[in-house]
Amino acid sequence: MTLANANRRDIIVDFTHAPDELFLENIMEQTDGRGPKGINPKKKVNLLKFIVEGNPVEGNLVIAEGTPLRPHVALNPEDVKITREFKFNRSNGAWQINDKWLSPRRADAVPALGQTERWILKNGGGGWAHPIHIHLSGFQVQSLNGRTPPKEIQFNNDTVALEGGDEAEILIRFSTFTVPFALHCHILEHEDMRMMSVFDPQPAGQLSPCDGVTAIDPMISGIAHHPQGLFGDRGPVDIPLIQDQGVGIPHTDFTPGGGGVAPSPTEVGRKHNSGKN
Repeated sequence: MTLANANRRDIIVDFTHAPDELFLENIMEQTDGRGPKGINPKKKVNLLKFIVEGNPVEGNLVIAEGTPLRPHVALNPEDVKITREFKFNRSNGAWQINDKWLSPRRADAVPALGQTERWILKNGGGGWAHPIHIHLSGFQVQSLNGRTPPKEIQFNNDTVALEGGDEAEILIRFSTFTVPFALHCHILEHEDMRMMSVFDPQPAGQLSPCDGVTAIDPMISGIAHHPQGLFGDRGPVDIPLIQDQGVGIPHTDFTPGGGGVAPSPTEVGRKHNSGKN
């Protein structure tokens, strides 16, 4: 089976006739940062070693094909109240969702509690792989590139792997908390460079305080204060490297081998307050 970053699978291994030792192997070859290039047993990497010893136990548990392990309640497509689309793309050396940079003060979706939604997840990253992780609730993959998905991802997941150009249709329903949560690419370099979005489940008909315009209390759960001051109470601080985009690092006089220091968070905030909002 193929596992991307953050993917998890429940696996049952029968060691009854196993050798004294065996290995869990990764045979997916990857030669650059865009994603795996395919299966290559000659390039295997051992991940985990099992040492099997002792006599067979009595009363051994047998899991036969068809044995129910955990109940699955399928979401009904006929219950869908709204369809949302999220496109994962690259811009100016960083990453976006729906052509927007991350702002933790802006909710890009406000799902109604208890309602089933259809989300379309599209990889527009030019060949880059993106394992998309959605916090708070599991989801059920309905189709992958218009086809029936592999059986192992048809049940509750929290991450779906999208190769370049892939499109997944999922059903999701939020039924518990009403504070901001994140969806993001689970490749660290991508999520750290803005491939992240905020959604805020609310009771039906109620708006999120995270509208990207209104100043909100930074003590709201999920709206933590950024220690470098890169996010104000309304959204990203204006960063000179790419004006109005929220990309890069605060402007400095520093050059390799030269002098200069980065401005303090207070100075960054002062520039923001005195400049464009």
